[in-house]
Amino acid sequence: EDYKVVENGIDSRTPFKIFFELELKEDITITILLKVYDSTGVLAFVCTTLENSNEMNSKGAYRVEFTMPANLFNARMYSVDFTLFNVHTKSLLLSVDKLLTFKMSGETAGNKDYPPEHFPGIVRPLVVTQVLKI
Repeated sequence: EDYKVVENGIDSRTPFKIFFELELKEDITITILLKVYDSTGVLAFVCTTLENSNEMNSKGAYRVEFTMPANLFNARMYSVDFTLFNVHTKSLLLSVDKLLTFKMSGETAGNKDYPPEHFPGIVRPLVVTQVLKI
């Protein structure tokens, strides 16, 4: 368990996993596509298992994990659309809109003024900055 649940949702400062368990009944190569939307319906980002397709190409049970990094999500609700494709035929096998919804919290420890709970924008990545005196 990576994530930390706080009163207002998942703590945005901790990574968390979205995972699926599935069973392939035949030897096919599949890929999963996740579309992550904010609460207003704006697409925040897409992630896929395309680079792992050769690992899901035969009959059997699988657990597929998408690890969401810490300090990516803003404090708001998000929803996830799930799509399953056959890689070789490029055919759609399953599509479920809003399969998952979750709430992120921007709570901070200690200083409540920074970072603010809600930054403008769909995501709020922790961008590494440097200030160098020259």
